[in-house]
Amino acid sequence: MSSCEVLQGIISSISAISGATAAYFAFSAIKQNRKNIFLNQRYFLALSVKELHSSFESEWDHFRLSNYSELHKMLLNSEYYVSDKLYQGFLEVIREIKKLDSLLNDQDRIDKANEILPMLEDLKLKMRLDE
Repeated sequence: MSSCEVLQGIISSISAISGATAAYFAFSAIKQNRKNIFLNQRYFLALSVKELHSSFESEWDHFRLSNYSELHKMLLNSEYYVSDKLYQGFLEVIREIKKLDSLLNDQDRIDKANEILPMLEDLKLKMRLDE
C-alpha cells in the first residue's frame, strides 16, 4: 500500500466523521426548533387558561362557558401542540363546567365549583414555555 492510498484513506475517514458530525448537529437543531415551533400558540393558550381560571374563580356562581367562547375554542384547538394528558385535562374541565351550567341547586353548584377550581389550578402553567 502506497503512502498516497493511506493518505486518501485518512482523508476519507476524516470526511466521513465530519459528515456524521454535521448530520448530528443538524438533527439536534431540527429537534430544538420542532419543540419551539408552537411556542406562540402555547403562550396564548397559557394566558387563556389563566384568564379562564381567574374568571371562574371570581364569578363561579353565574359563570357560563358560552360567555367565553374564544377561550373555549382555544382550549379545544390545543390538541395539536400540547401533550395528550394536558389536552385531556382541558376536555375534563370543559365537561365539568358544562355540568355546572346545568345544575340548579345552589349547594350542588358550590360543590361542583369546588371540584372545578383545583382542576383549573392544575392546568395553569407551572414552568417556562421555552424549557
